[in-house]
Amino acid sequence: MVDLVEVLDGEVGVGQIVQITVLADEEGYVGAPGTLVNGVPLSSDRVDLLERGGGLYELSYLVDAGDSDVPVGTLEVGVLADAAGNLNAVYQTVETNALEVYTDPRLHFSPEHLRFARNKPPS
Repeated sequence: MVDLVEVLDGEVGVGQIVQITVLADEEGYVGAPGTLVNGVPLSSDRVDLLERGGGLYELSYLVDAGDSDVPVGTLEVGVLADAAGNLNAVYQTVETNALEVYTDPRLHFSPEHLRFARNKPPS
């Protein structure tokens, strides 16, 4: 059984990686058909599952321009199967977080981005 799924807070855009920590009740979980991160399947070369040991797993998801935006705190992470083949339900709620995934950088500017944009010399 998956006990905890968490991500770091922040904005993540196209070409960046979202790291997802999964804590389960045992070792030996594998990605099952239906394992998804933001609708992207584990079978994609943009999602990786790594077992760290002791029931700790890490999912890495590379954001692409064709992916769905994820408003703050709403990332969905899909199914894992234990060694016996038992599936976990889609983990609808990642631990409370402030992660935002965006696929159009023109629509999302942090104060840091704006500061650099103002200081850029005219071309």
